[in-house]
Amino acid sequence: MFSLCKAARTALLVTLIAMGLTVVDRATAQLGFIPRFRIKAGVFLPQNTSLQNAVGNTWFKIGADVNVPFSLVPLGSARVGIEYAVNGSSNIVPITLTQVIQPSVGVHSPLYFGAGIGLWTGHIRGRGTDTRFGFRLLGGLEFTSRLFLELQYDFVGRMGDTHVDGLSVLVGTKF
Repeated sequence: MFSLCKAARTALLVTLIAMGLTVVDRATAQLGFIPRFRIKAGVFLPQNTSLQNAVGNTWFKIGADVNVPFSLVPLGSARVGIEYAVNGSSNIVPITLTQVIQPSVGVHSPLYFGAGIGLWTGHIRGRGTDTRFGFRLLGGLEFTSRLFLELQYDFVGRMGDTHVDGLSVLVGTKF
């Protein structure tokens, strides 16, 4: 448990440093890339009874992400992010790259959707620690230029003998 918490703190610190290194001043804004940071918090709801029985039905989840200067599709953007879901002494830390599309026809749309890939590292109480490659689908709604609601579904499969797929409901703000 201690080594996983230390690894999660290290991963979070490395991500925050990387995000800090991407900060640009007004003079470089002419390059066309100004990073947009987002923080979010909410709940993770495991969708398999093996995880619900081992730990519980509702987990607390926090996260942060930042836009990166490339996109795989026109009218889209890519984000790199890290999150931390916790329930008691169990935790899951996904580090993801997500492609987001926000359709618009002349007017900014408040809806967005996307898909991503990444590594999920988790420690499940009584079941051990594991790291898995996974996928994510997401959709969101921007209430204002800063406030948003995001739904995520993670497809990770098993960590040890426990399925860790689940739905997250998050509220966040953009900077």
